Amino acid sequence: MLRQMEPRSLVSELEACIPALRVKRYRRITKGWEHIVLEVNGEYIVRFPTLRGGWARLQREMALLPWLSPRLSATVPRYELVWPGSRSHPQRFAGYRKIAGTSLSRNAFRARWVDQLGEDLGRFLTGLHGLRLPGELSDLVPRYTRNSWVEAEPKYYRQARTLVYPLLDAETRRRADLFWTRYLDHFPTVEFEPSLIHSDLTSGNIIIDRSTGRLSGVIDWGDVKVGDPALDFMGSFEVSRSLGERALAGYGREKSGFRERIDLYLVSSAFGEVAVGVQTGTEKFTQIGLKHIRQRLV
Repeated sequence: MLRQMEPRSLVSELEACIPALRVKRYRRITKGWEHIVLEVNGEYIVRFPTLRGGWARLQREMALLPWLSPRLSATVPRYELVWPGSRSHPQRFAGYRKIAGTSLSRNAFRARWVDQLGEDLGRFLTGLHGLRLPGELSDLVPRYTRNSWVEAEPKYYRQARTLVYPLLDAETRRRADLFWTRYLDHFPTVEFEPSLIHSDLTSGNIIIDRSTGRLSGVIDWGDVKVGDPALDFMGSFEVSRSLGERALAGYGREKSGFRERIDLYLVSSAFGEVAVGVQTGTEKFTQIGLKHIRQRLV
């Protein structure tokens, strides 16, 4: 099974299932906990689920994105290469034409882009959070009320205590205790109107123009839900506080209390990275998450 998930084997499956496609070159972009992702011919991004949940999220994307695409101010994936699996070729995959640009990151970001990129992100999130899915699509996404969202928050603390705390040194555990006390005390008091959110809008899922820094696209929509809109600002603040502040300033919807919640989400997401790494045995995620915990627990 491990050999079947190697890139060369996946390319063979891709060519067998999509006869019109001839792979001239490819490279593995990432091996995540749910997908192996290949760039093919410099033209397509193809995602191969490694877990059952990964395919379910891809199906959600393929159903939602055609409706979302014309309503958003940034490009989103348009899936063209889709294989749901068969007896002879059970490996499922889905691919879309590569969105021009590069993933936003601290290294890729330039301070001169703050105003324009922040404005782009604010406009994009204003549009997304103002959308209401039609009935036939709304059943595809988890829906939280304000109360059910707040009631779900303590599970992240319980997960952190079980999976993450054993990996922390004494000083980091002390700072983590202070953080989680603040986190758990804060959320019962928050008020917000649940909105349609991307909910995984990390910097890696934001695509920018390489030369201008303008927002080009947003990828990885498998975790779409109705929930707290403040969560979607996490990626911009992750890269640069000035970028995050500019994106928030350009946001055209109610944003009371967003600022403190964004900081809380940034720290708790680092614990989530470690938890995923531990649960899936992915040491890369574990170490990245531990690094982020140490950086963000200030």
